[in-house]
Amino acid sequence: MQFTEMELDDSNDKVEEFNREYKATIDQRITSRIWEFDKLDPYQIFKELQAIPSDHSFDMNVFKPSPYLILHLKGTPNEKKRTPIEKNSRYPQWNVCFQFIVDPLNMKDLHITLMDKRLVFDRKIGTKRVKISNMKLDTEDRFILEFKEGSKVYIQFSLVRSRTQDLRFSLALSKGEIEFVKKRRRMVYEGMQRFLEDSAPKEVREVPVVAILGSGGGIRAVTANAGVFKALYESGLLDCAMYVAGLSGTSWYLTYLYTHPDFPKYVGPGDLIPDIRKSIAMDWKKILTIKNARIYVSQLLKKVSKGQSISFTDIYGHILGEMLLGKRMHLKLSDLKEKLTDGAIPMPLFTCVVAKDNVSALAYQEYVEFSPYEVGLPKYGVFMKTKNFGSKFYVGKIIKNYGESPFHYLIAIWGSAFSILFRRLVEEEKKKWGVKNDAENLTHEDMDKFSTTKSGENVNERSNIPLLRQDMSLSALKNALENLIPEDSNSVENFHTSIGVDGSIPESQDFATSDHNGLKTSESTESLLKATEKSFRRVSFTPNEYNFRHNLPSNRKRSVIPMIIKEEMNDNQLIVGRNSQHEGELFTKYSADDSSINPSYYRRKTLLQDIRNETLRRINKASQATWRARYWSNFLDFITNTKIIGKTRTGRAGEIFNPLLGLNLTKKYPISPSFGRDEDFQHYGTLIDSNEKTLCLVDAGLVFNSPFPLLLRPQRAVDVFISFDYSARAADFHEPFRELLLAEKWAIKNKVLFPPIEKLVQRYYDEPLREVYVFKHPDNPYCPLLVHCIIFNGQFKEYKLPDVKRETPEEFEFADFRIFSDPENPYSSFNYTYTPLQFDRMCKLMEFNTLKGMEVFRKVLKYAVKRKKKLLEI
Repeated sequence: MQFTEMELDDSNDKVEEFNREYKATIDQRITSRIWEFDKLDPYQIFKELQAIPSDHSFDMNVFKPSPYLILHLKGTPNEKKRTPIEKNSRYPQWNVCFQFIVDPLNMKDLHITLMDKRLVFDRKIGTKRVKISNMKLDTEDRFILEFKEGSKVYIQFSLVRSRTQDLRFSLALSKGEIEFVKKRRRMVYEGMQRFLEDSAPKEVREVPVVAILGSGGGIRAVTANAGVFKALYESGLLDCAMYVAGLSGTSWYLTYLYTHPDFPKYVGPGDLIPDIRKSIAMDWKKILTIKNARIYVSQLLKKVSKGQSISFTDIYGHILGEMLLGKRMHLKLSDLKEKLTDGAIPMPLFTCVVAKDNVSALAYQEYVEFSPYEVGLPKYGVFMKTKNFGSKFYVGKIIKNYGESPFHYLIAIWGSAFSILFRRLVEEEKKKWGVKNDAENLTHEDMDKFSTTKSGENVNERSNIPLLRQDMSLSALKNALENLIPEDSNSVENFHTSIGVDGSIPESQDFATSDHNGLKTSESTESLLKATEKSFRRVSFTPNEYNFRHNLPSNRKRSVIPMIIKEEMNDNQLIVGRNSQHEGELFTKYSADDSSINPSYYRRKTLLQDIRNETLRRINKASQATWRARYWSNFLDFITNTKIIGKTRTGRAGEIFNPLLGLNLTKKYPISPSFGRDEDFQHYGTLIDSNEKTLCLVDAGLVFNSPFPLLLRPQRAVDVFISFDYSARAADFHEPFRELLLAEKWAIKNKVLFPPIEKLVQRYYDEPLREVYVFKHPDNPYCPLLVHCIIFNGQFKEYKLPDVKRETPEEFEFADFRIFSDPENPYSSFNYTYTPLQFDRMCKLMEFNTLKGMEVFRKVLKYAVKRKKKLLEI
């Protein structure tokens, strides 16, 4: 719709002249329907150009008016529009154009408010409503809006269809992906000539589509992938793949690999292993320094001020980004298009799911796929450009573009299982960040508790989710965020500057009444004194030279080392320590002729100086530890207790504006129109509520821990799946097929071809565990082949390479370790720091397992080429 604002004057000639001049400047929009059906066309534009109040619409006795208009389409996500303020103007001409997006099936009234700018409070002249539903399409309508006190405004409207679209409604692959596939197919053809040699395809159309998949598993998955991709790259198998897909931990590794500026032209995955080892060896909690925390807080406030929602995912993303990406945190997913232009490397795909806060994530989920070209929901055939992900949509149009989210935010969404379960982890072991027991082996039943109440969590109130939570204002949020940082965050530095190099404190400083935190010594240093007393008990005093304590009165012998030991020689008196009998007195006095003062006094004085300096060093160290503990306590309390982030599990998931807002959804499924009841996917037929303002995005591993749904889309026509499963198991020798069984259920639910895993695995239950499994449909030649690789320390204990045995005790010791059966659980999904030994063991293990399975991969690809040749001949 177009609004043309017009000047109102007592003279009709002036109005007509204004209309003629302004009509020439109006941009006439030529629009057409996006879809073939009128009822499905959601795109309509609402414009406002100029509005002029009459000269007698304001009280002119004292001041000239400074009028402006506020336009608000209530009941829609369109933001309020406001004209510029025409200062001291009786005949303002704003010369502005506004656009509103309206739903043709649910048109709201436009509210226009005439205001007068004042020094303190702006004066509201009045508000008028314009019924948009009464307007005709492609027809200009003019209105005279009469306000109180005789104010009048002439406005012109135009209701038009939008010619552009910001969402793509299709089941087909994006143009960018189609172009990539064409180029990559040629590269895969050449790669298979090297990898398969005589059994390679003879022409490009015989090339099977190969997809490599990686599961979640946190840092365990990152470490394992470092070894896997080294083997895939150096063996040439990676050159045979069209796609690489990952969720959770694998998505972190793919992000690290694909954002590296030198990959793939100058370095391979193996060259990056030392950097990954270094990143993972760093204690990620050290990333949350005061400096970084303040940066995070400022960015959160900036995001909220723009109208975007925030959650623990924002903080979690910064931590992951600092740890894995470092200086590459500014990069975005769409930046990877540049690396894919020549088809030299497989196309990366990532995923997460839309979850509801009152339904199990395993029962209800909508998969969201991410590629460098598009982000979308395949179930609805709705896709947007990657750069528009997170923008505000209404009936398919962008109302406000917030810019593309950086990679560190995306990897926090893709791997958000940790943040979703964060509150429970903190409650279980709040003094430690993470879990060191077998609780890491979360069952799907555990993860399904995403939607259930626990410990009084309010997870059922959607009103707590939107943008700015209704129960907390921006100022309250600002205070909550800033209170995360202790007020005395600089006091440790100040304390350092007040201490000499040798640990001594200038005599002019008085620490008798308060410590460096500004608290009374008796209140704040008791714990420090107890801590330092234990340490000082280890200091030995020889009877001859260090008999100072023996010369003290009996009531002092059992006293602890004082907070400050201060001595000075004045009038032949030695002043030392506290008088334990008199709380207010600081010194115990000894006269110069006391028998306790002997010629060895100066040696004892030197000892006192040493004790004092050592005491201060100990106290300084303990004070810093106390301050750090306070900092982390504040941080944990902020995460777990603030109403915006910690009180609901959805507050710890990623939240974006709903791109389907205002659309009329129908029950049509691009993968399968299946409505059967199932224990795991029973709510699959439930549609996203297109009236919800936001969507909650969580780790797809909460459904099942493998990204098969990305590649089971018929449009991608994958012939061979090479799956790497890093999922946690109850024990090292526990069966490794759980994720495959869930993937089969999902495929059956969507009526897409998938090997009959449930039947095929029966014969493996009675066999010893192996590193690689192969599954193929016994009858259907169109069903894709599946190679399944797991984390298993089997032959690796005896062989350092597939055909090279271990020899030295050091080599055997290196390979002798447990993964899931280790009681200390070093490879827990909640362990974010690996020692170099832990990293090297996992990395080398998975490199070995991948190399050992290379002949299996080669046989499967040969079979796939042969099968494709036969199918092309039919």
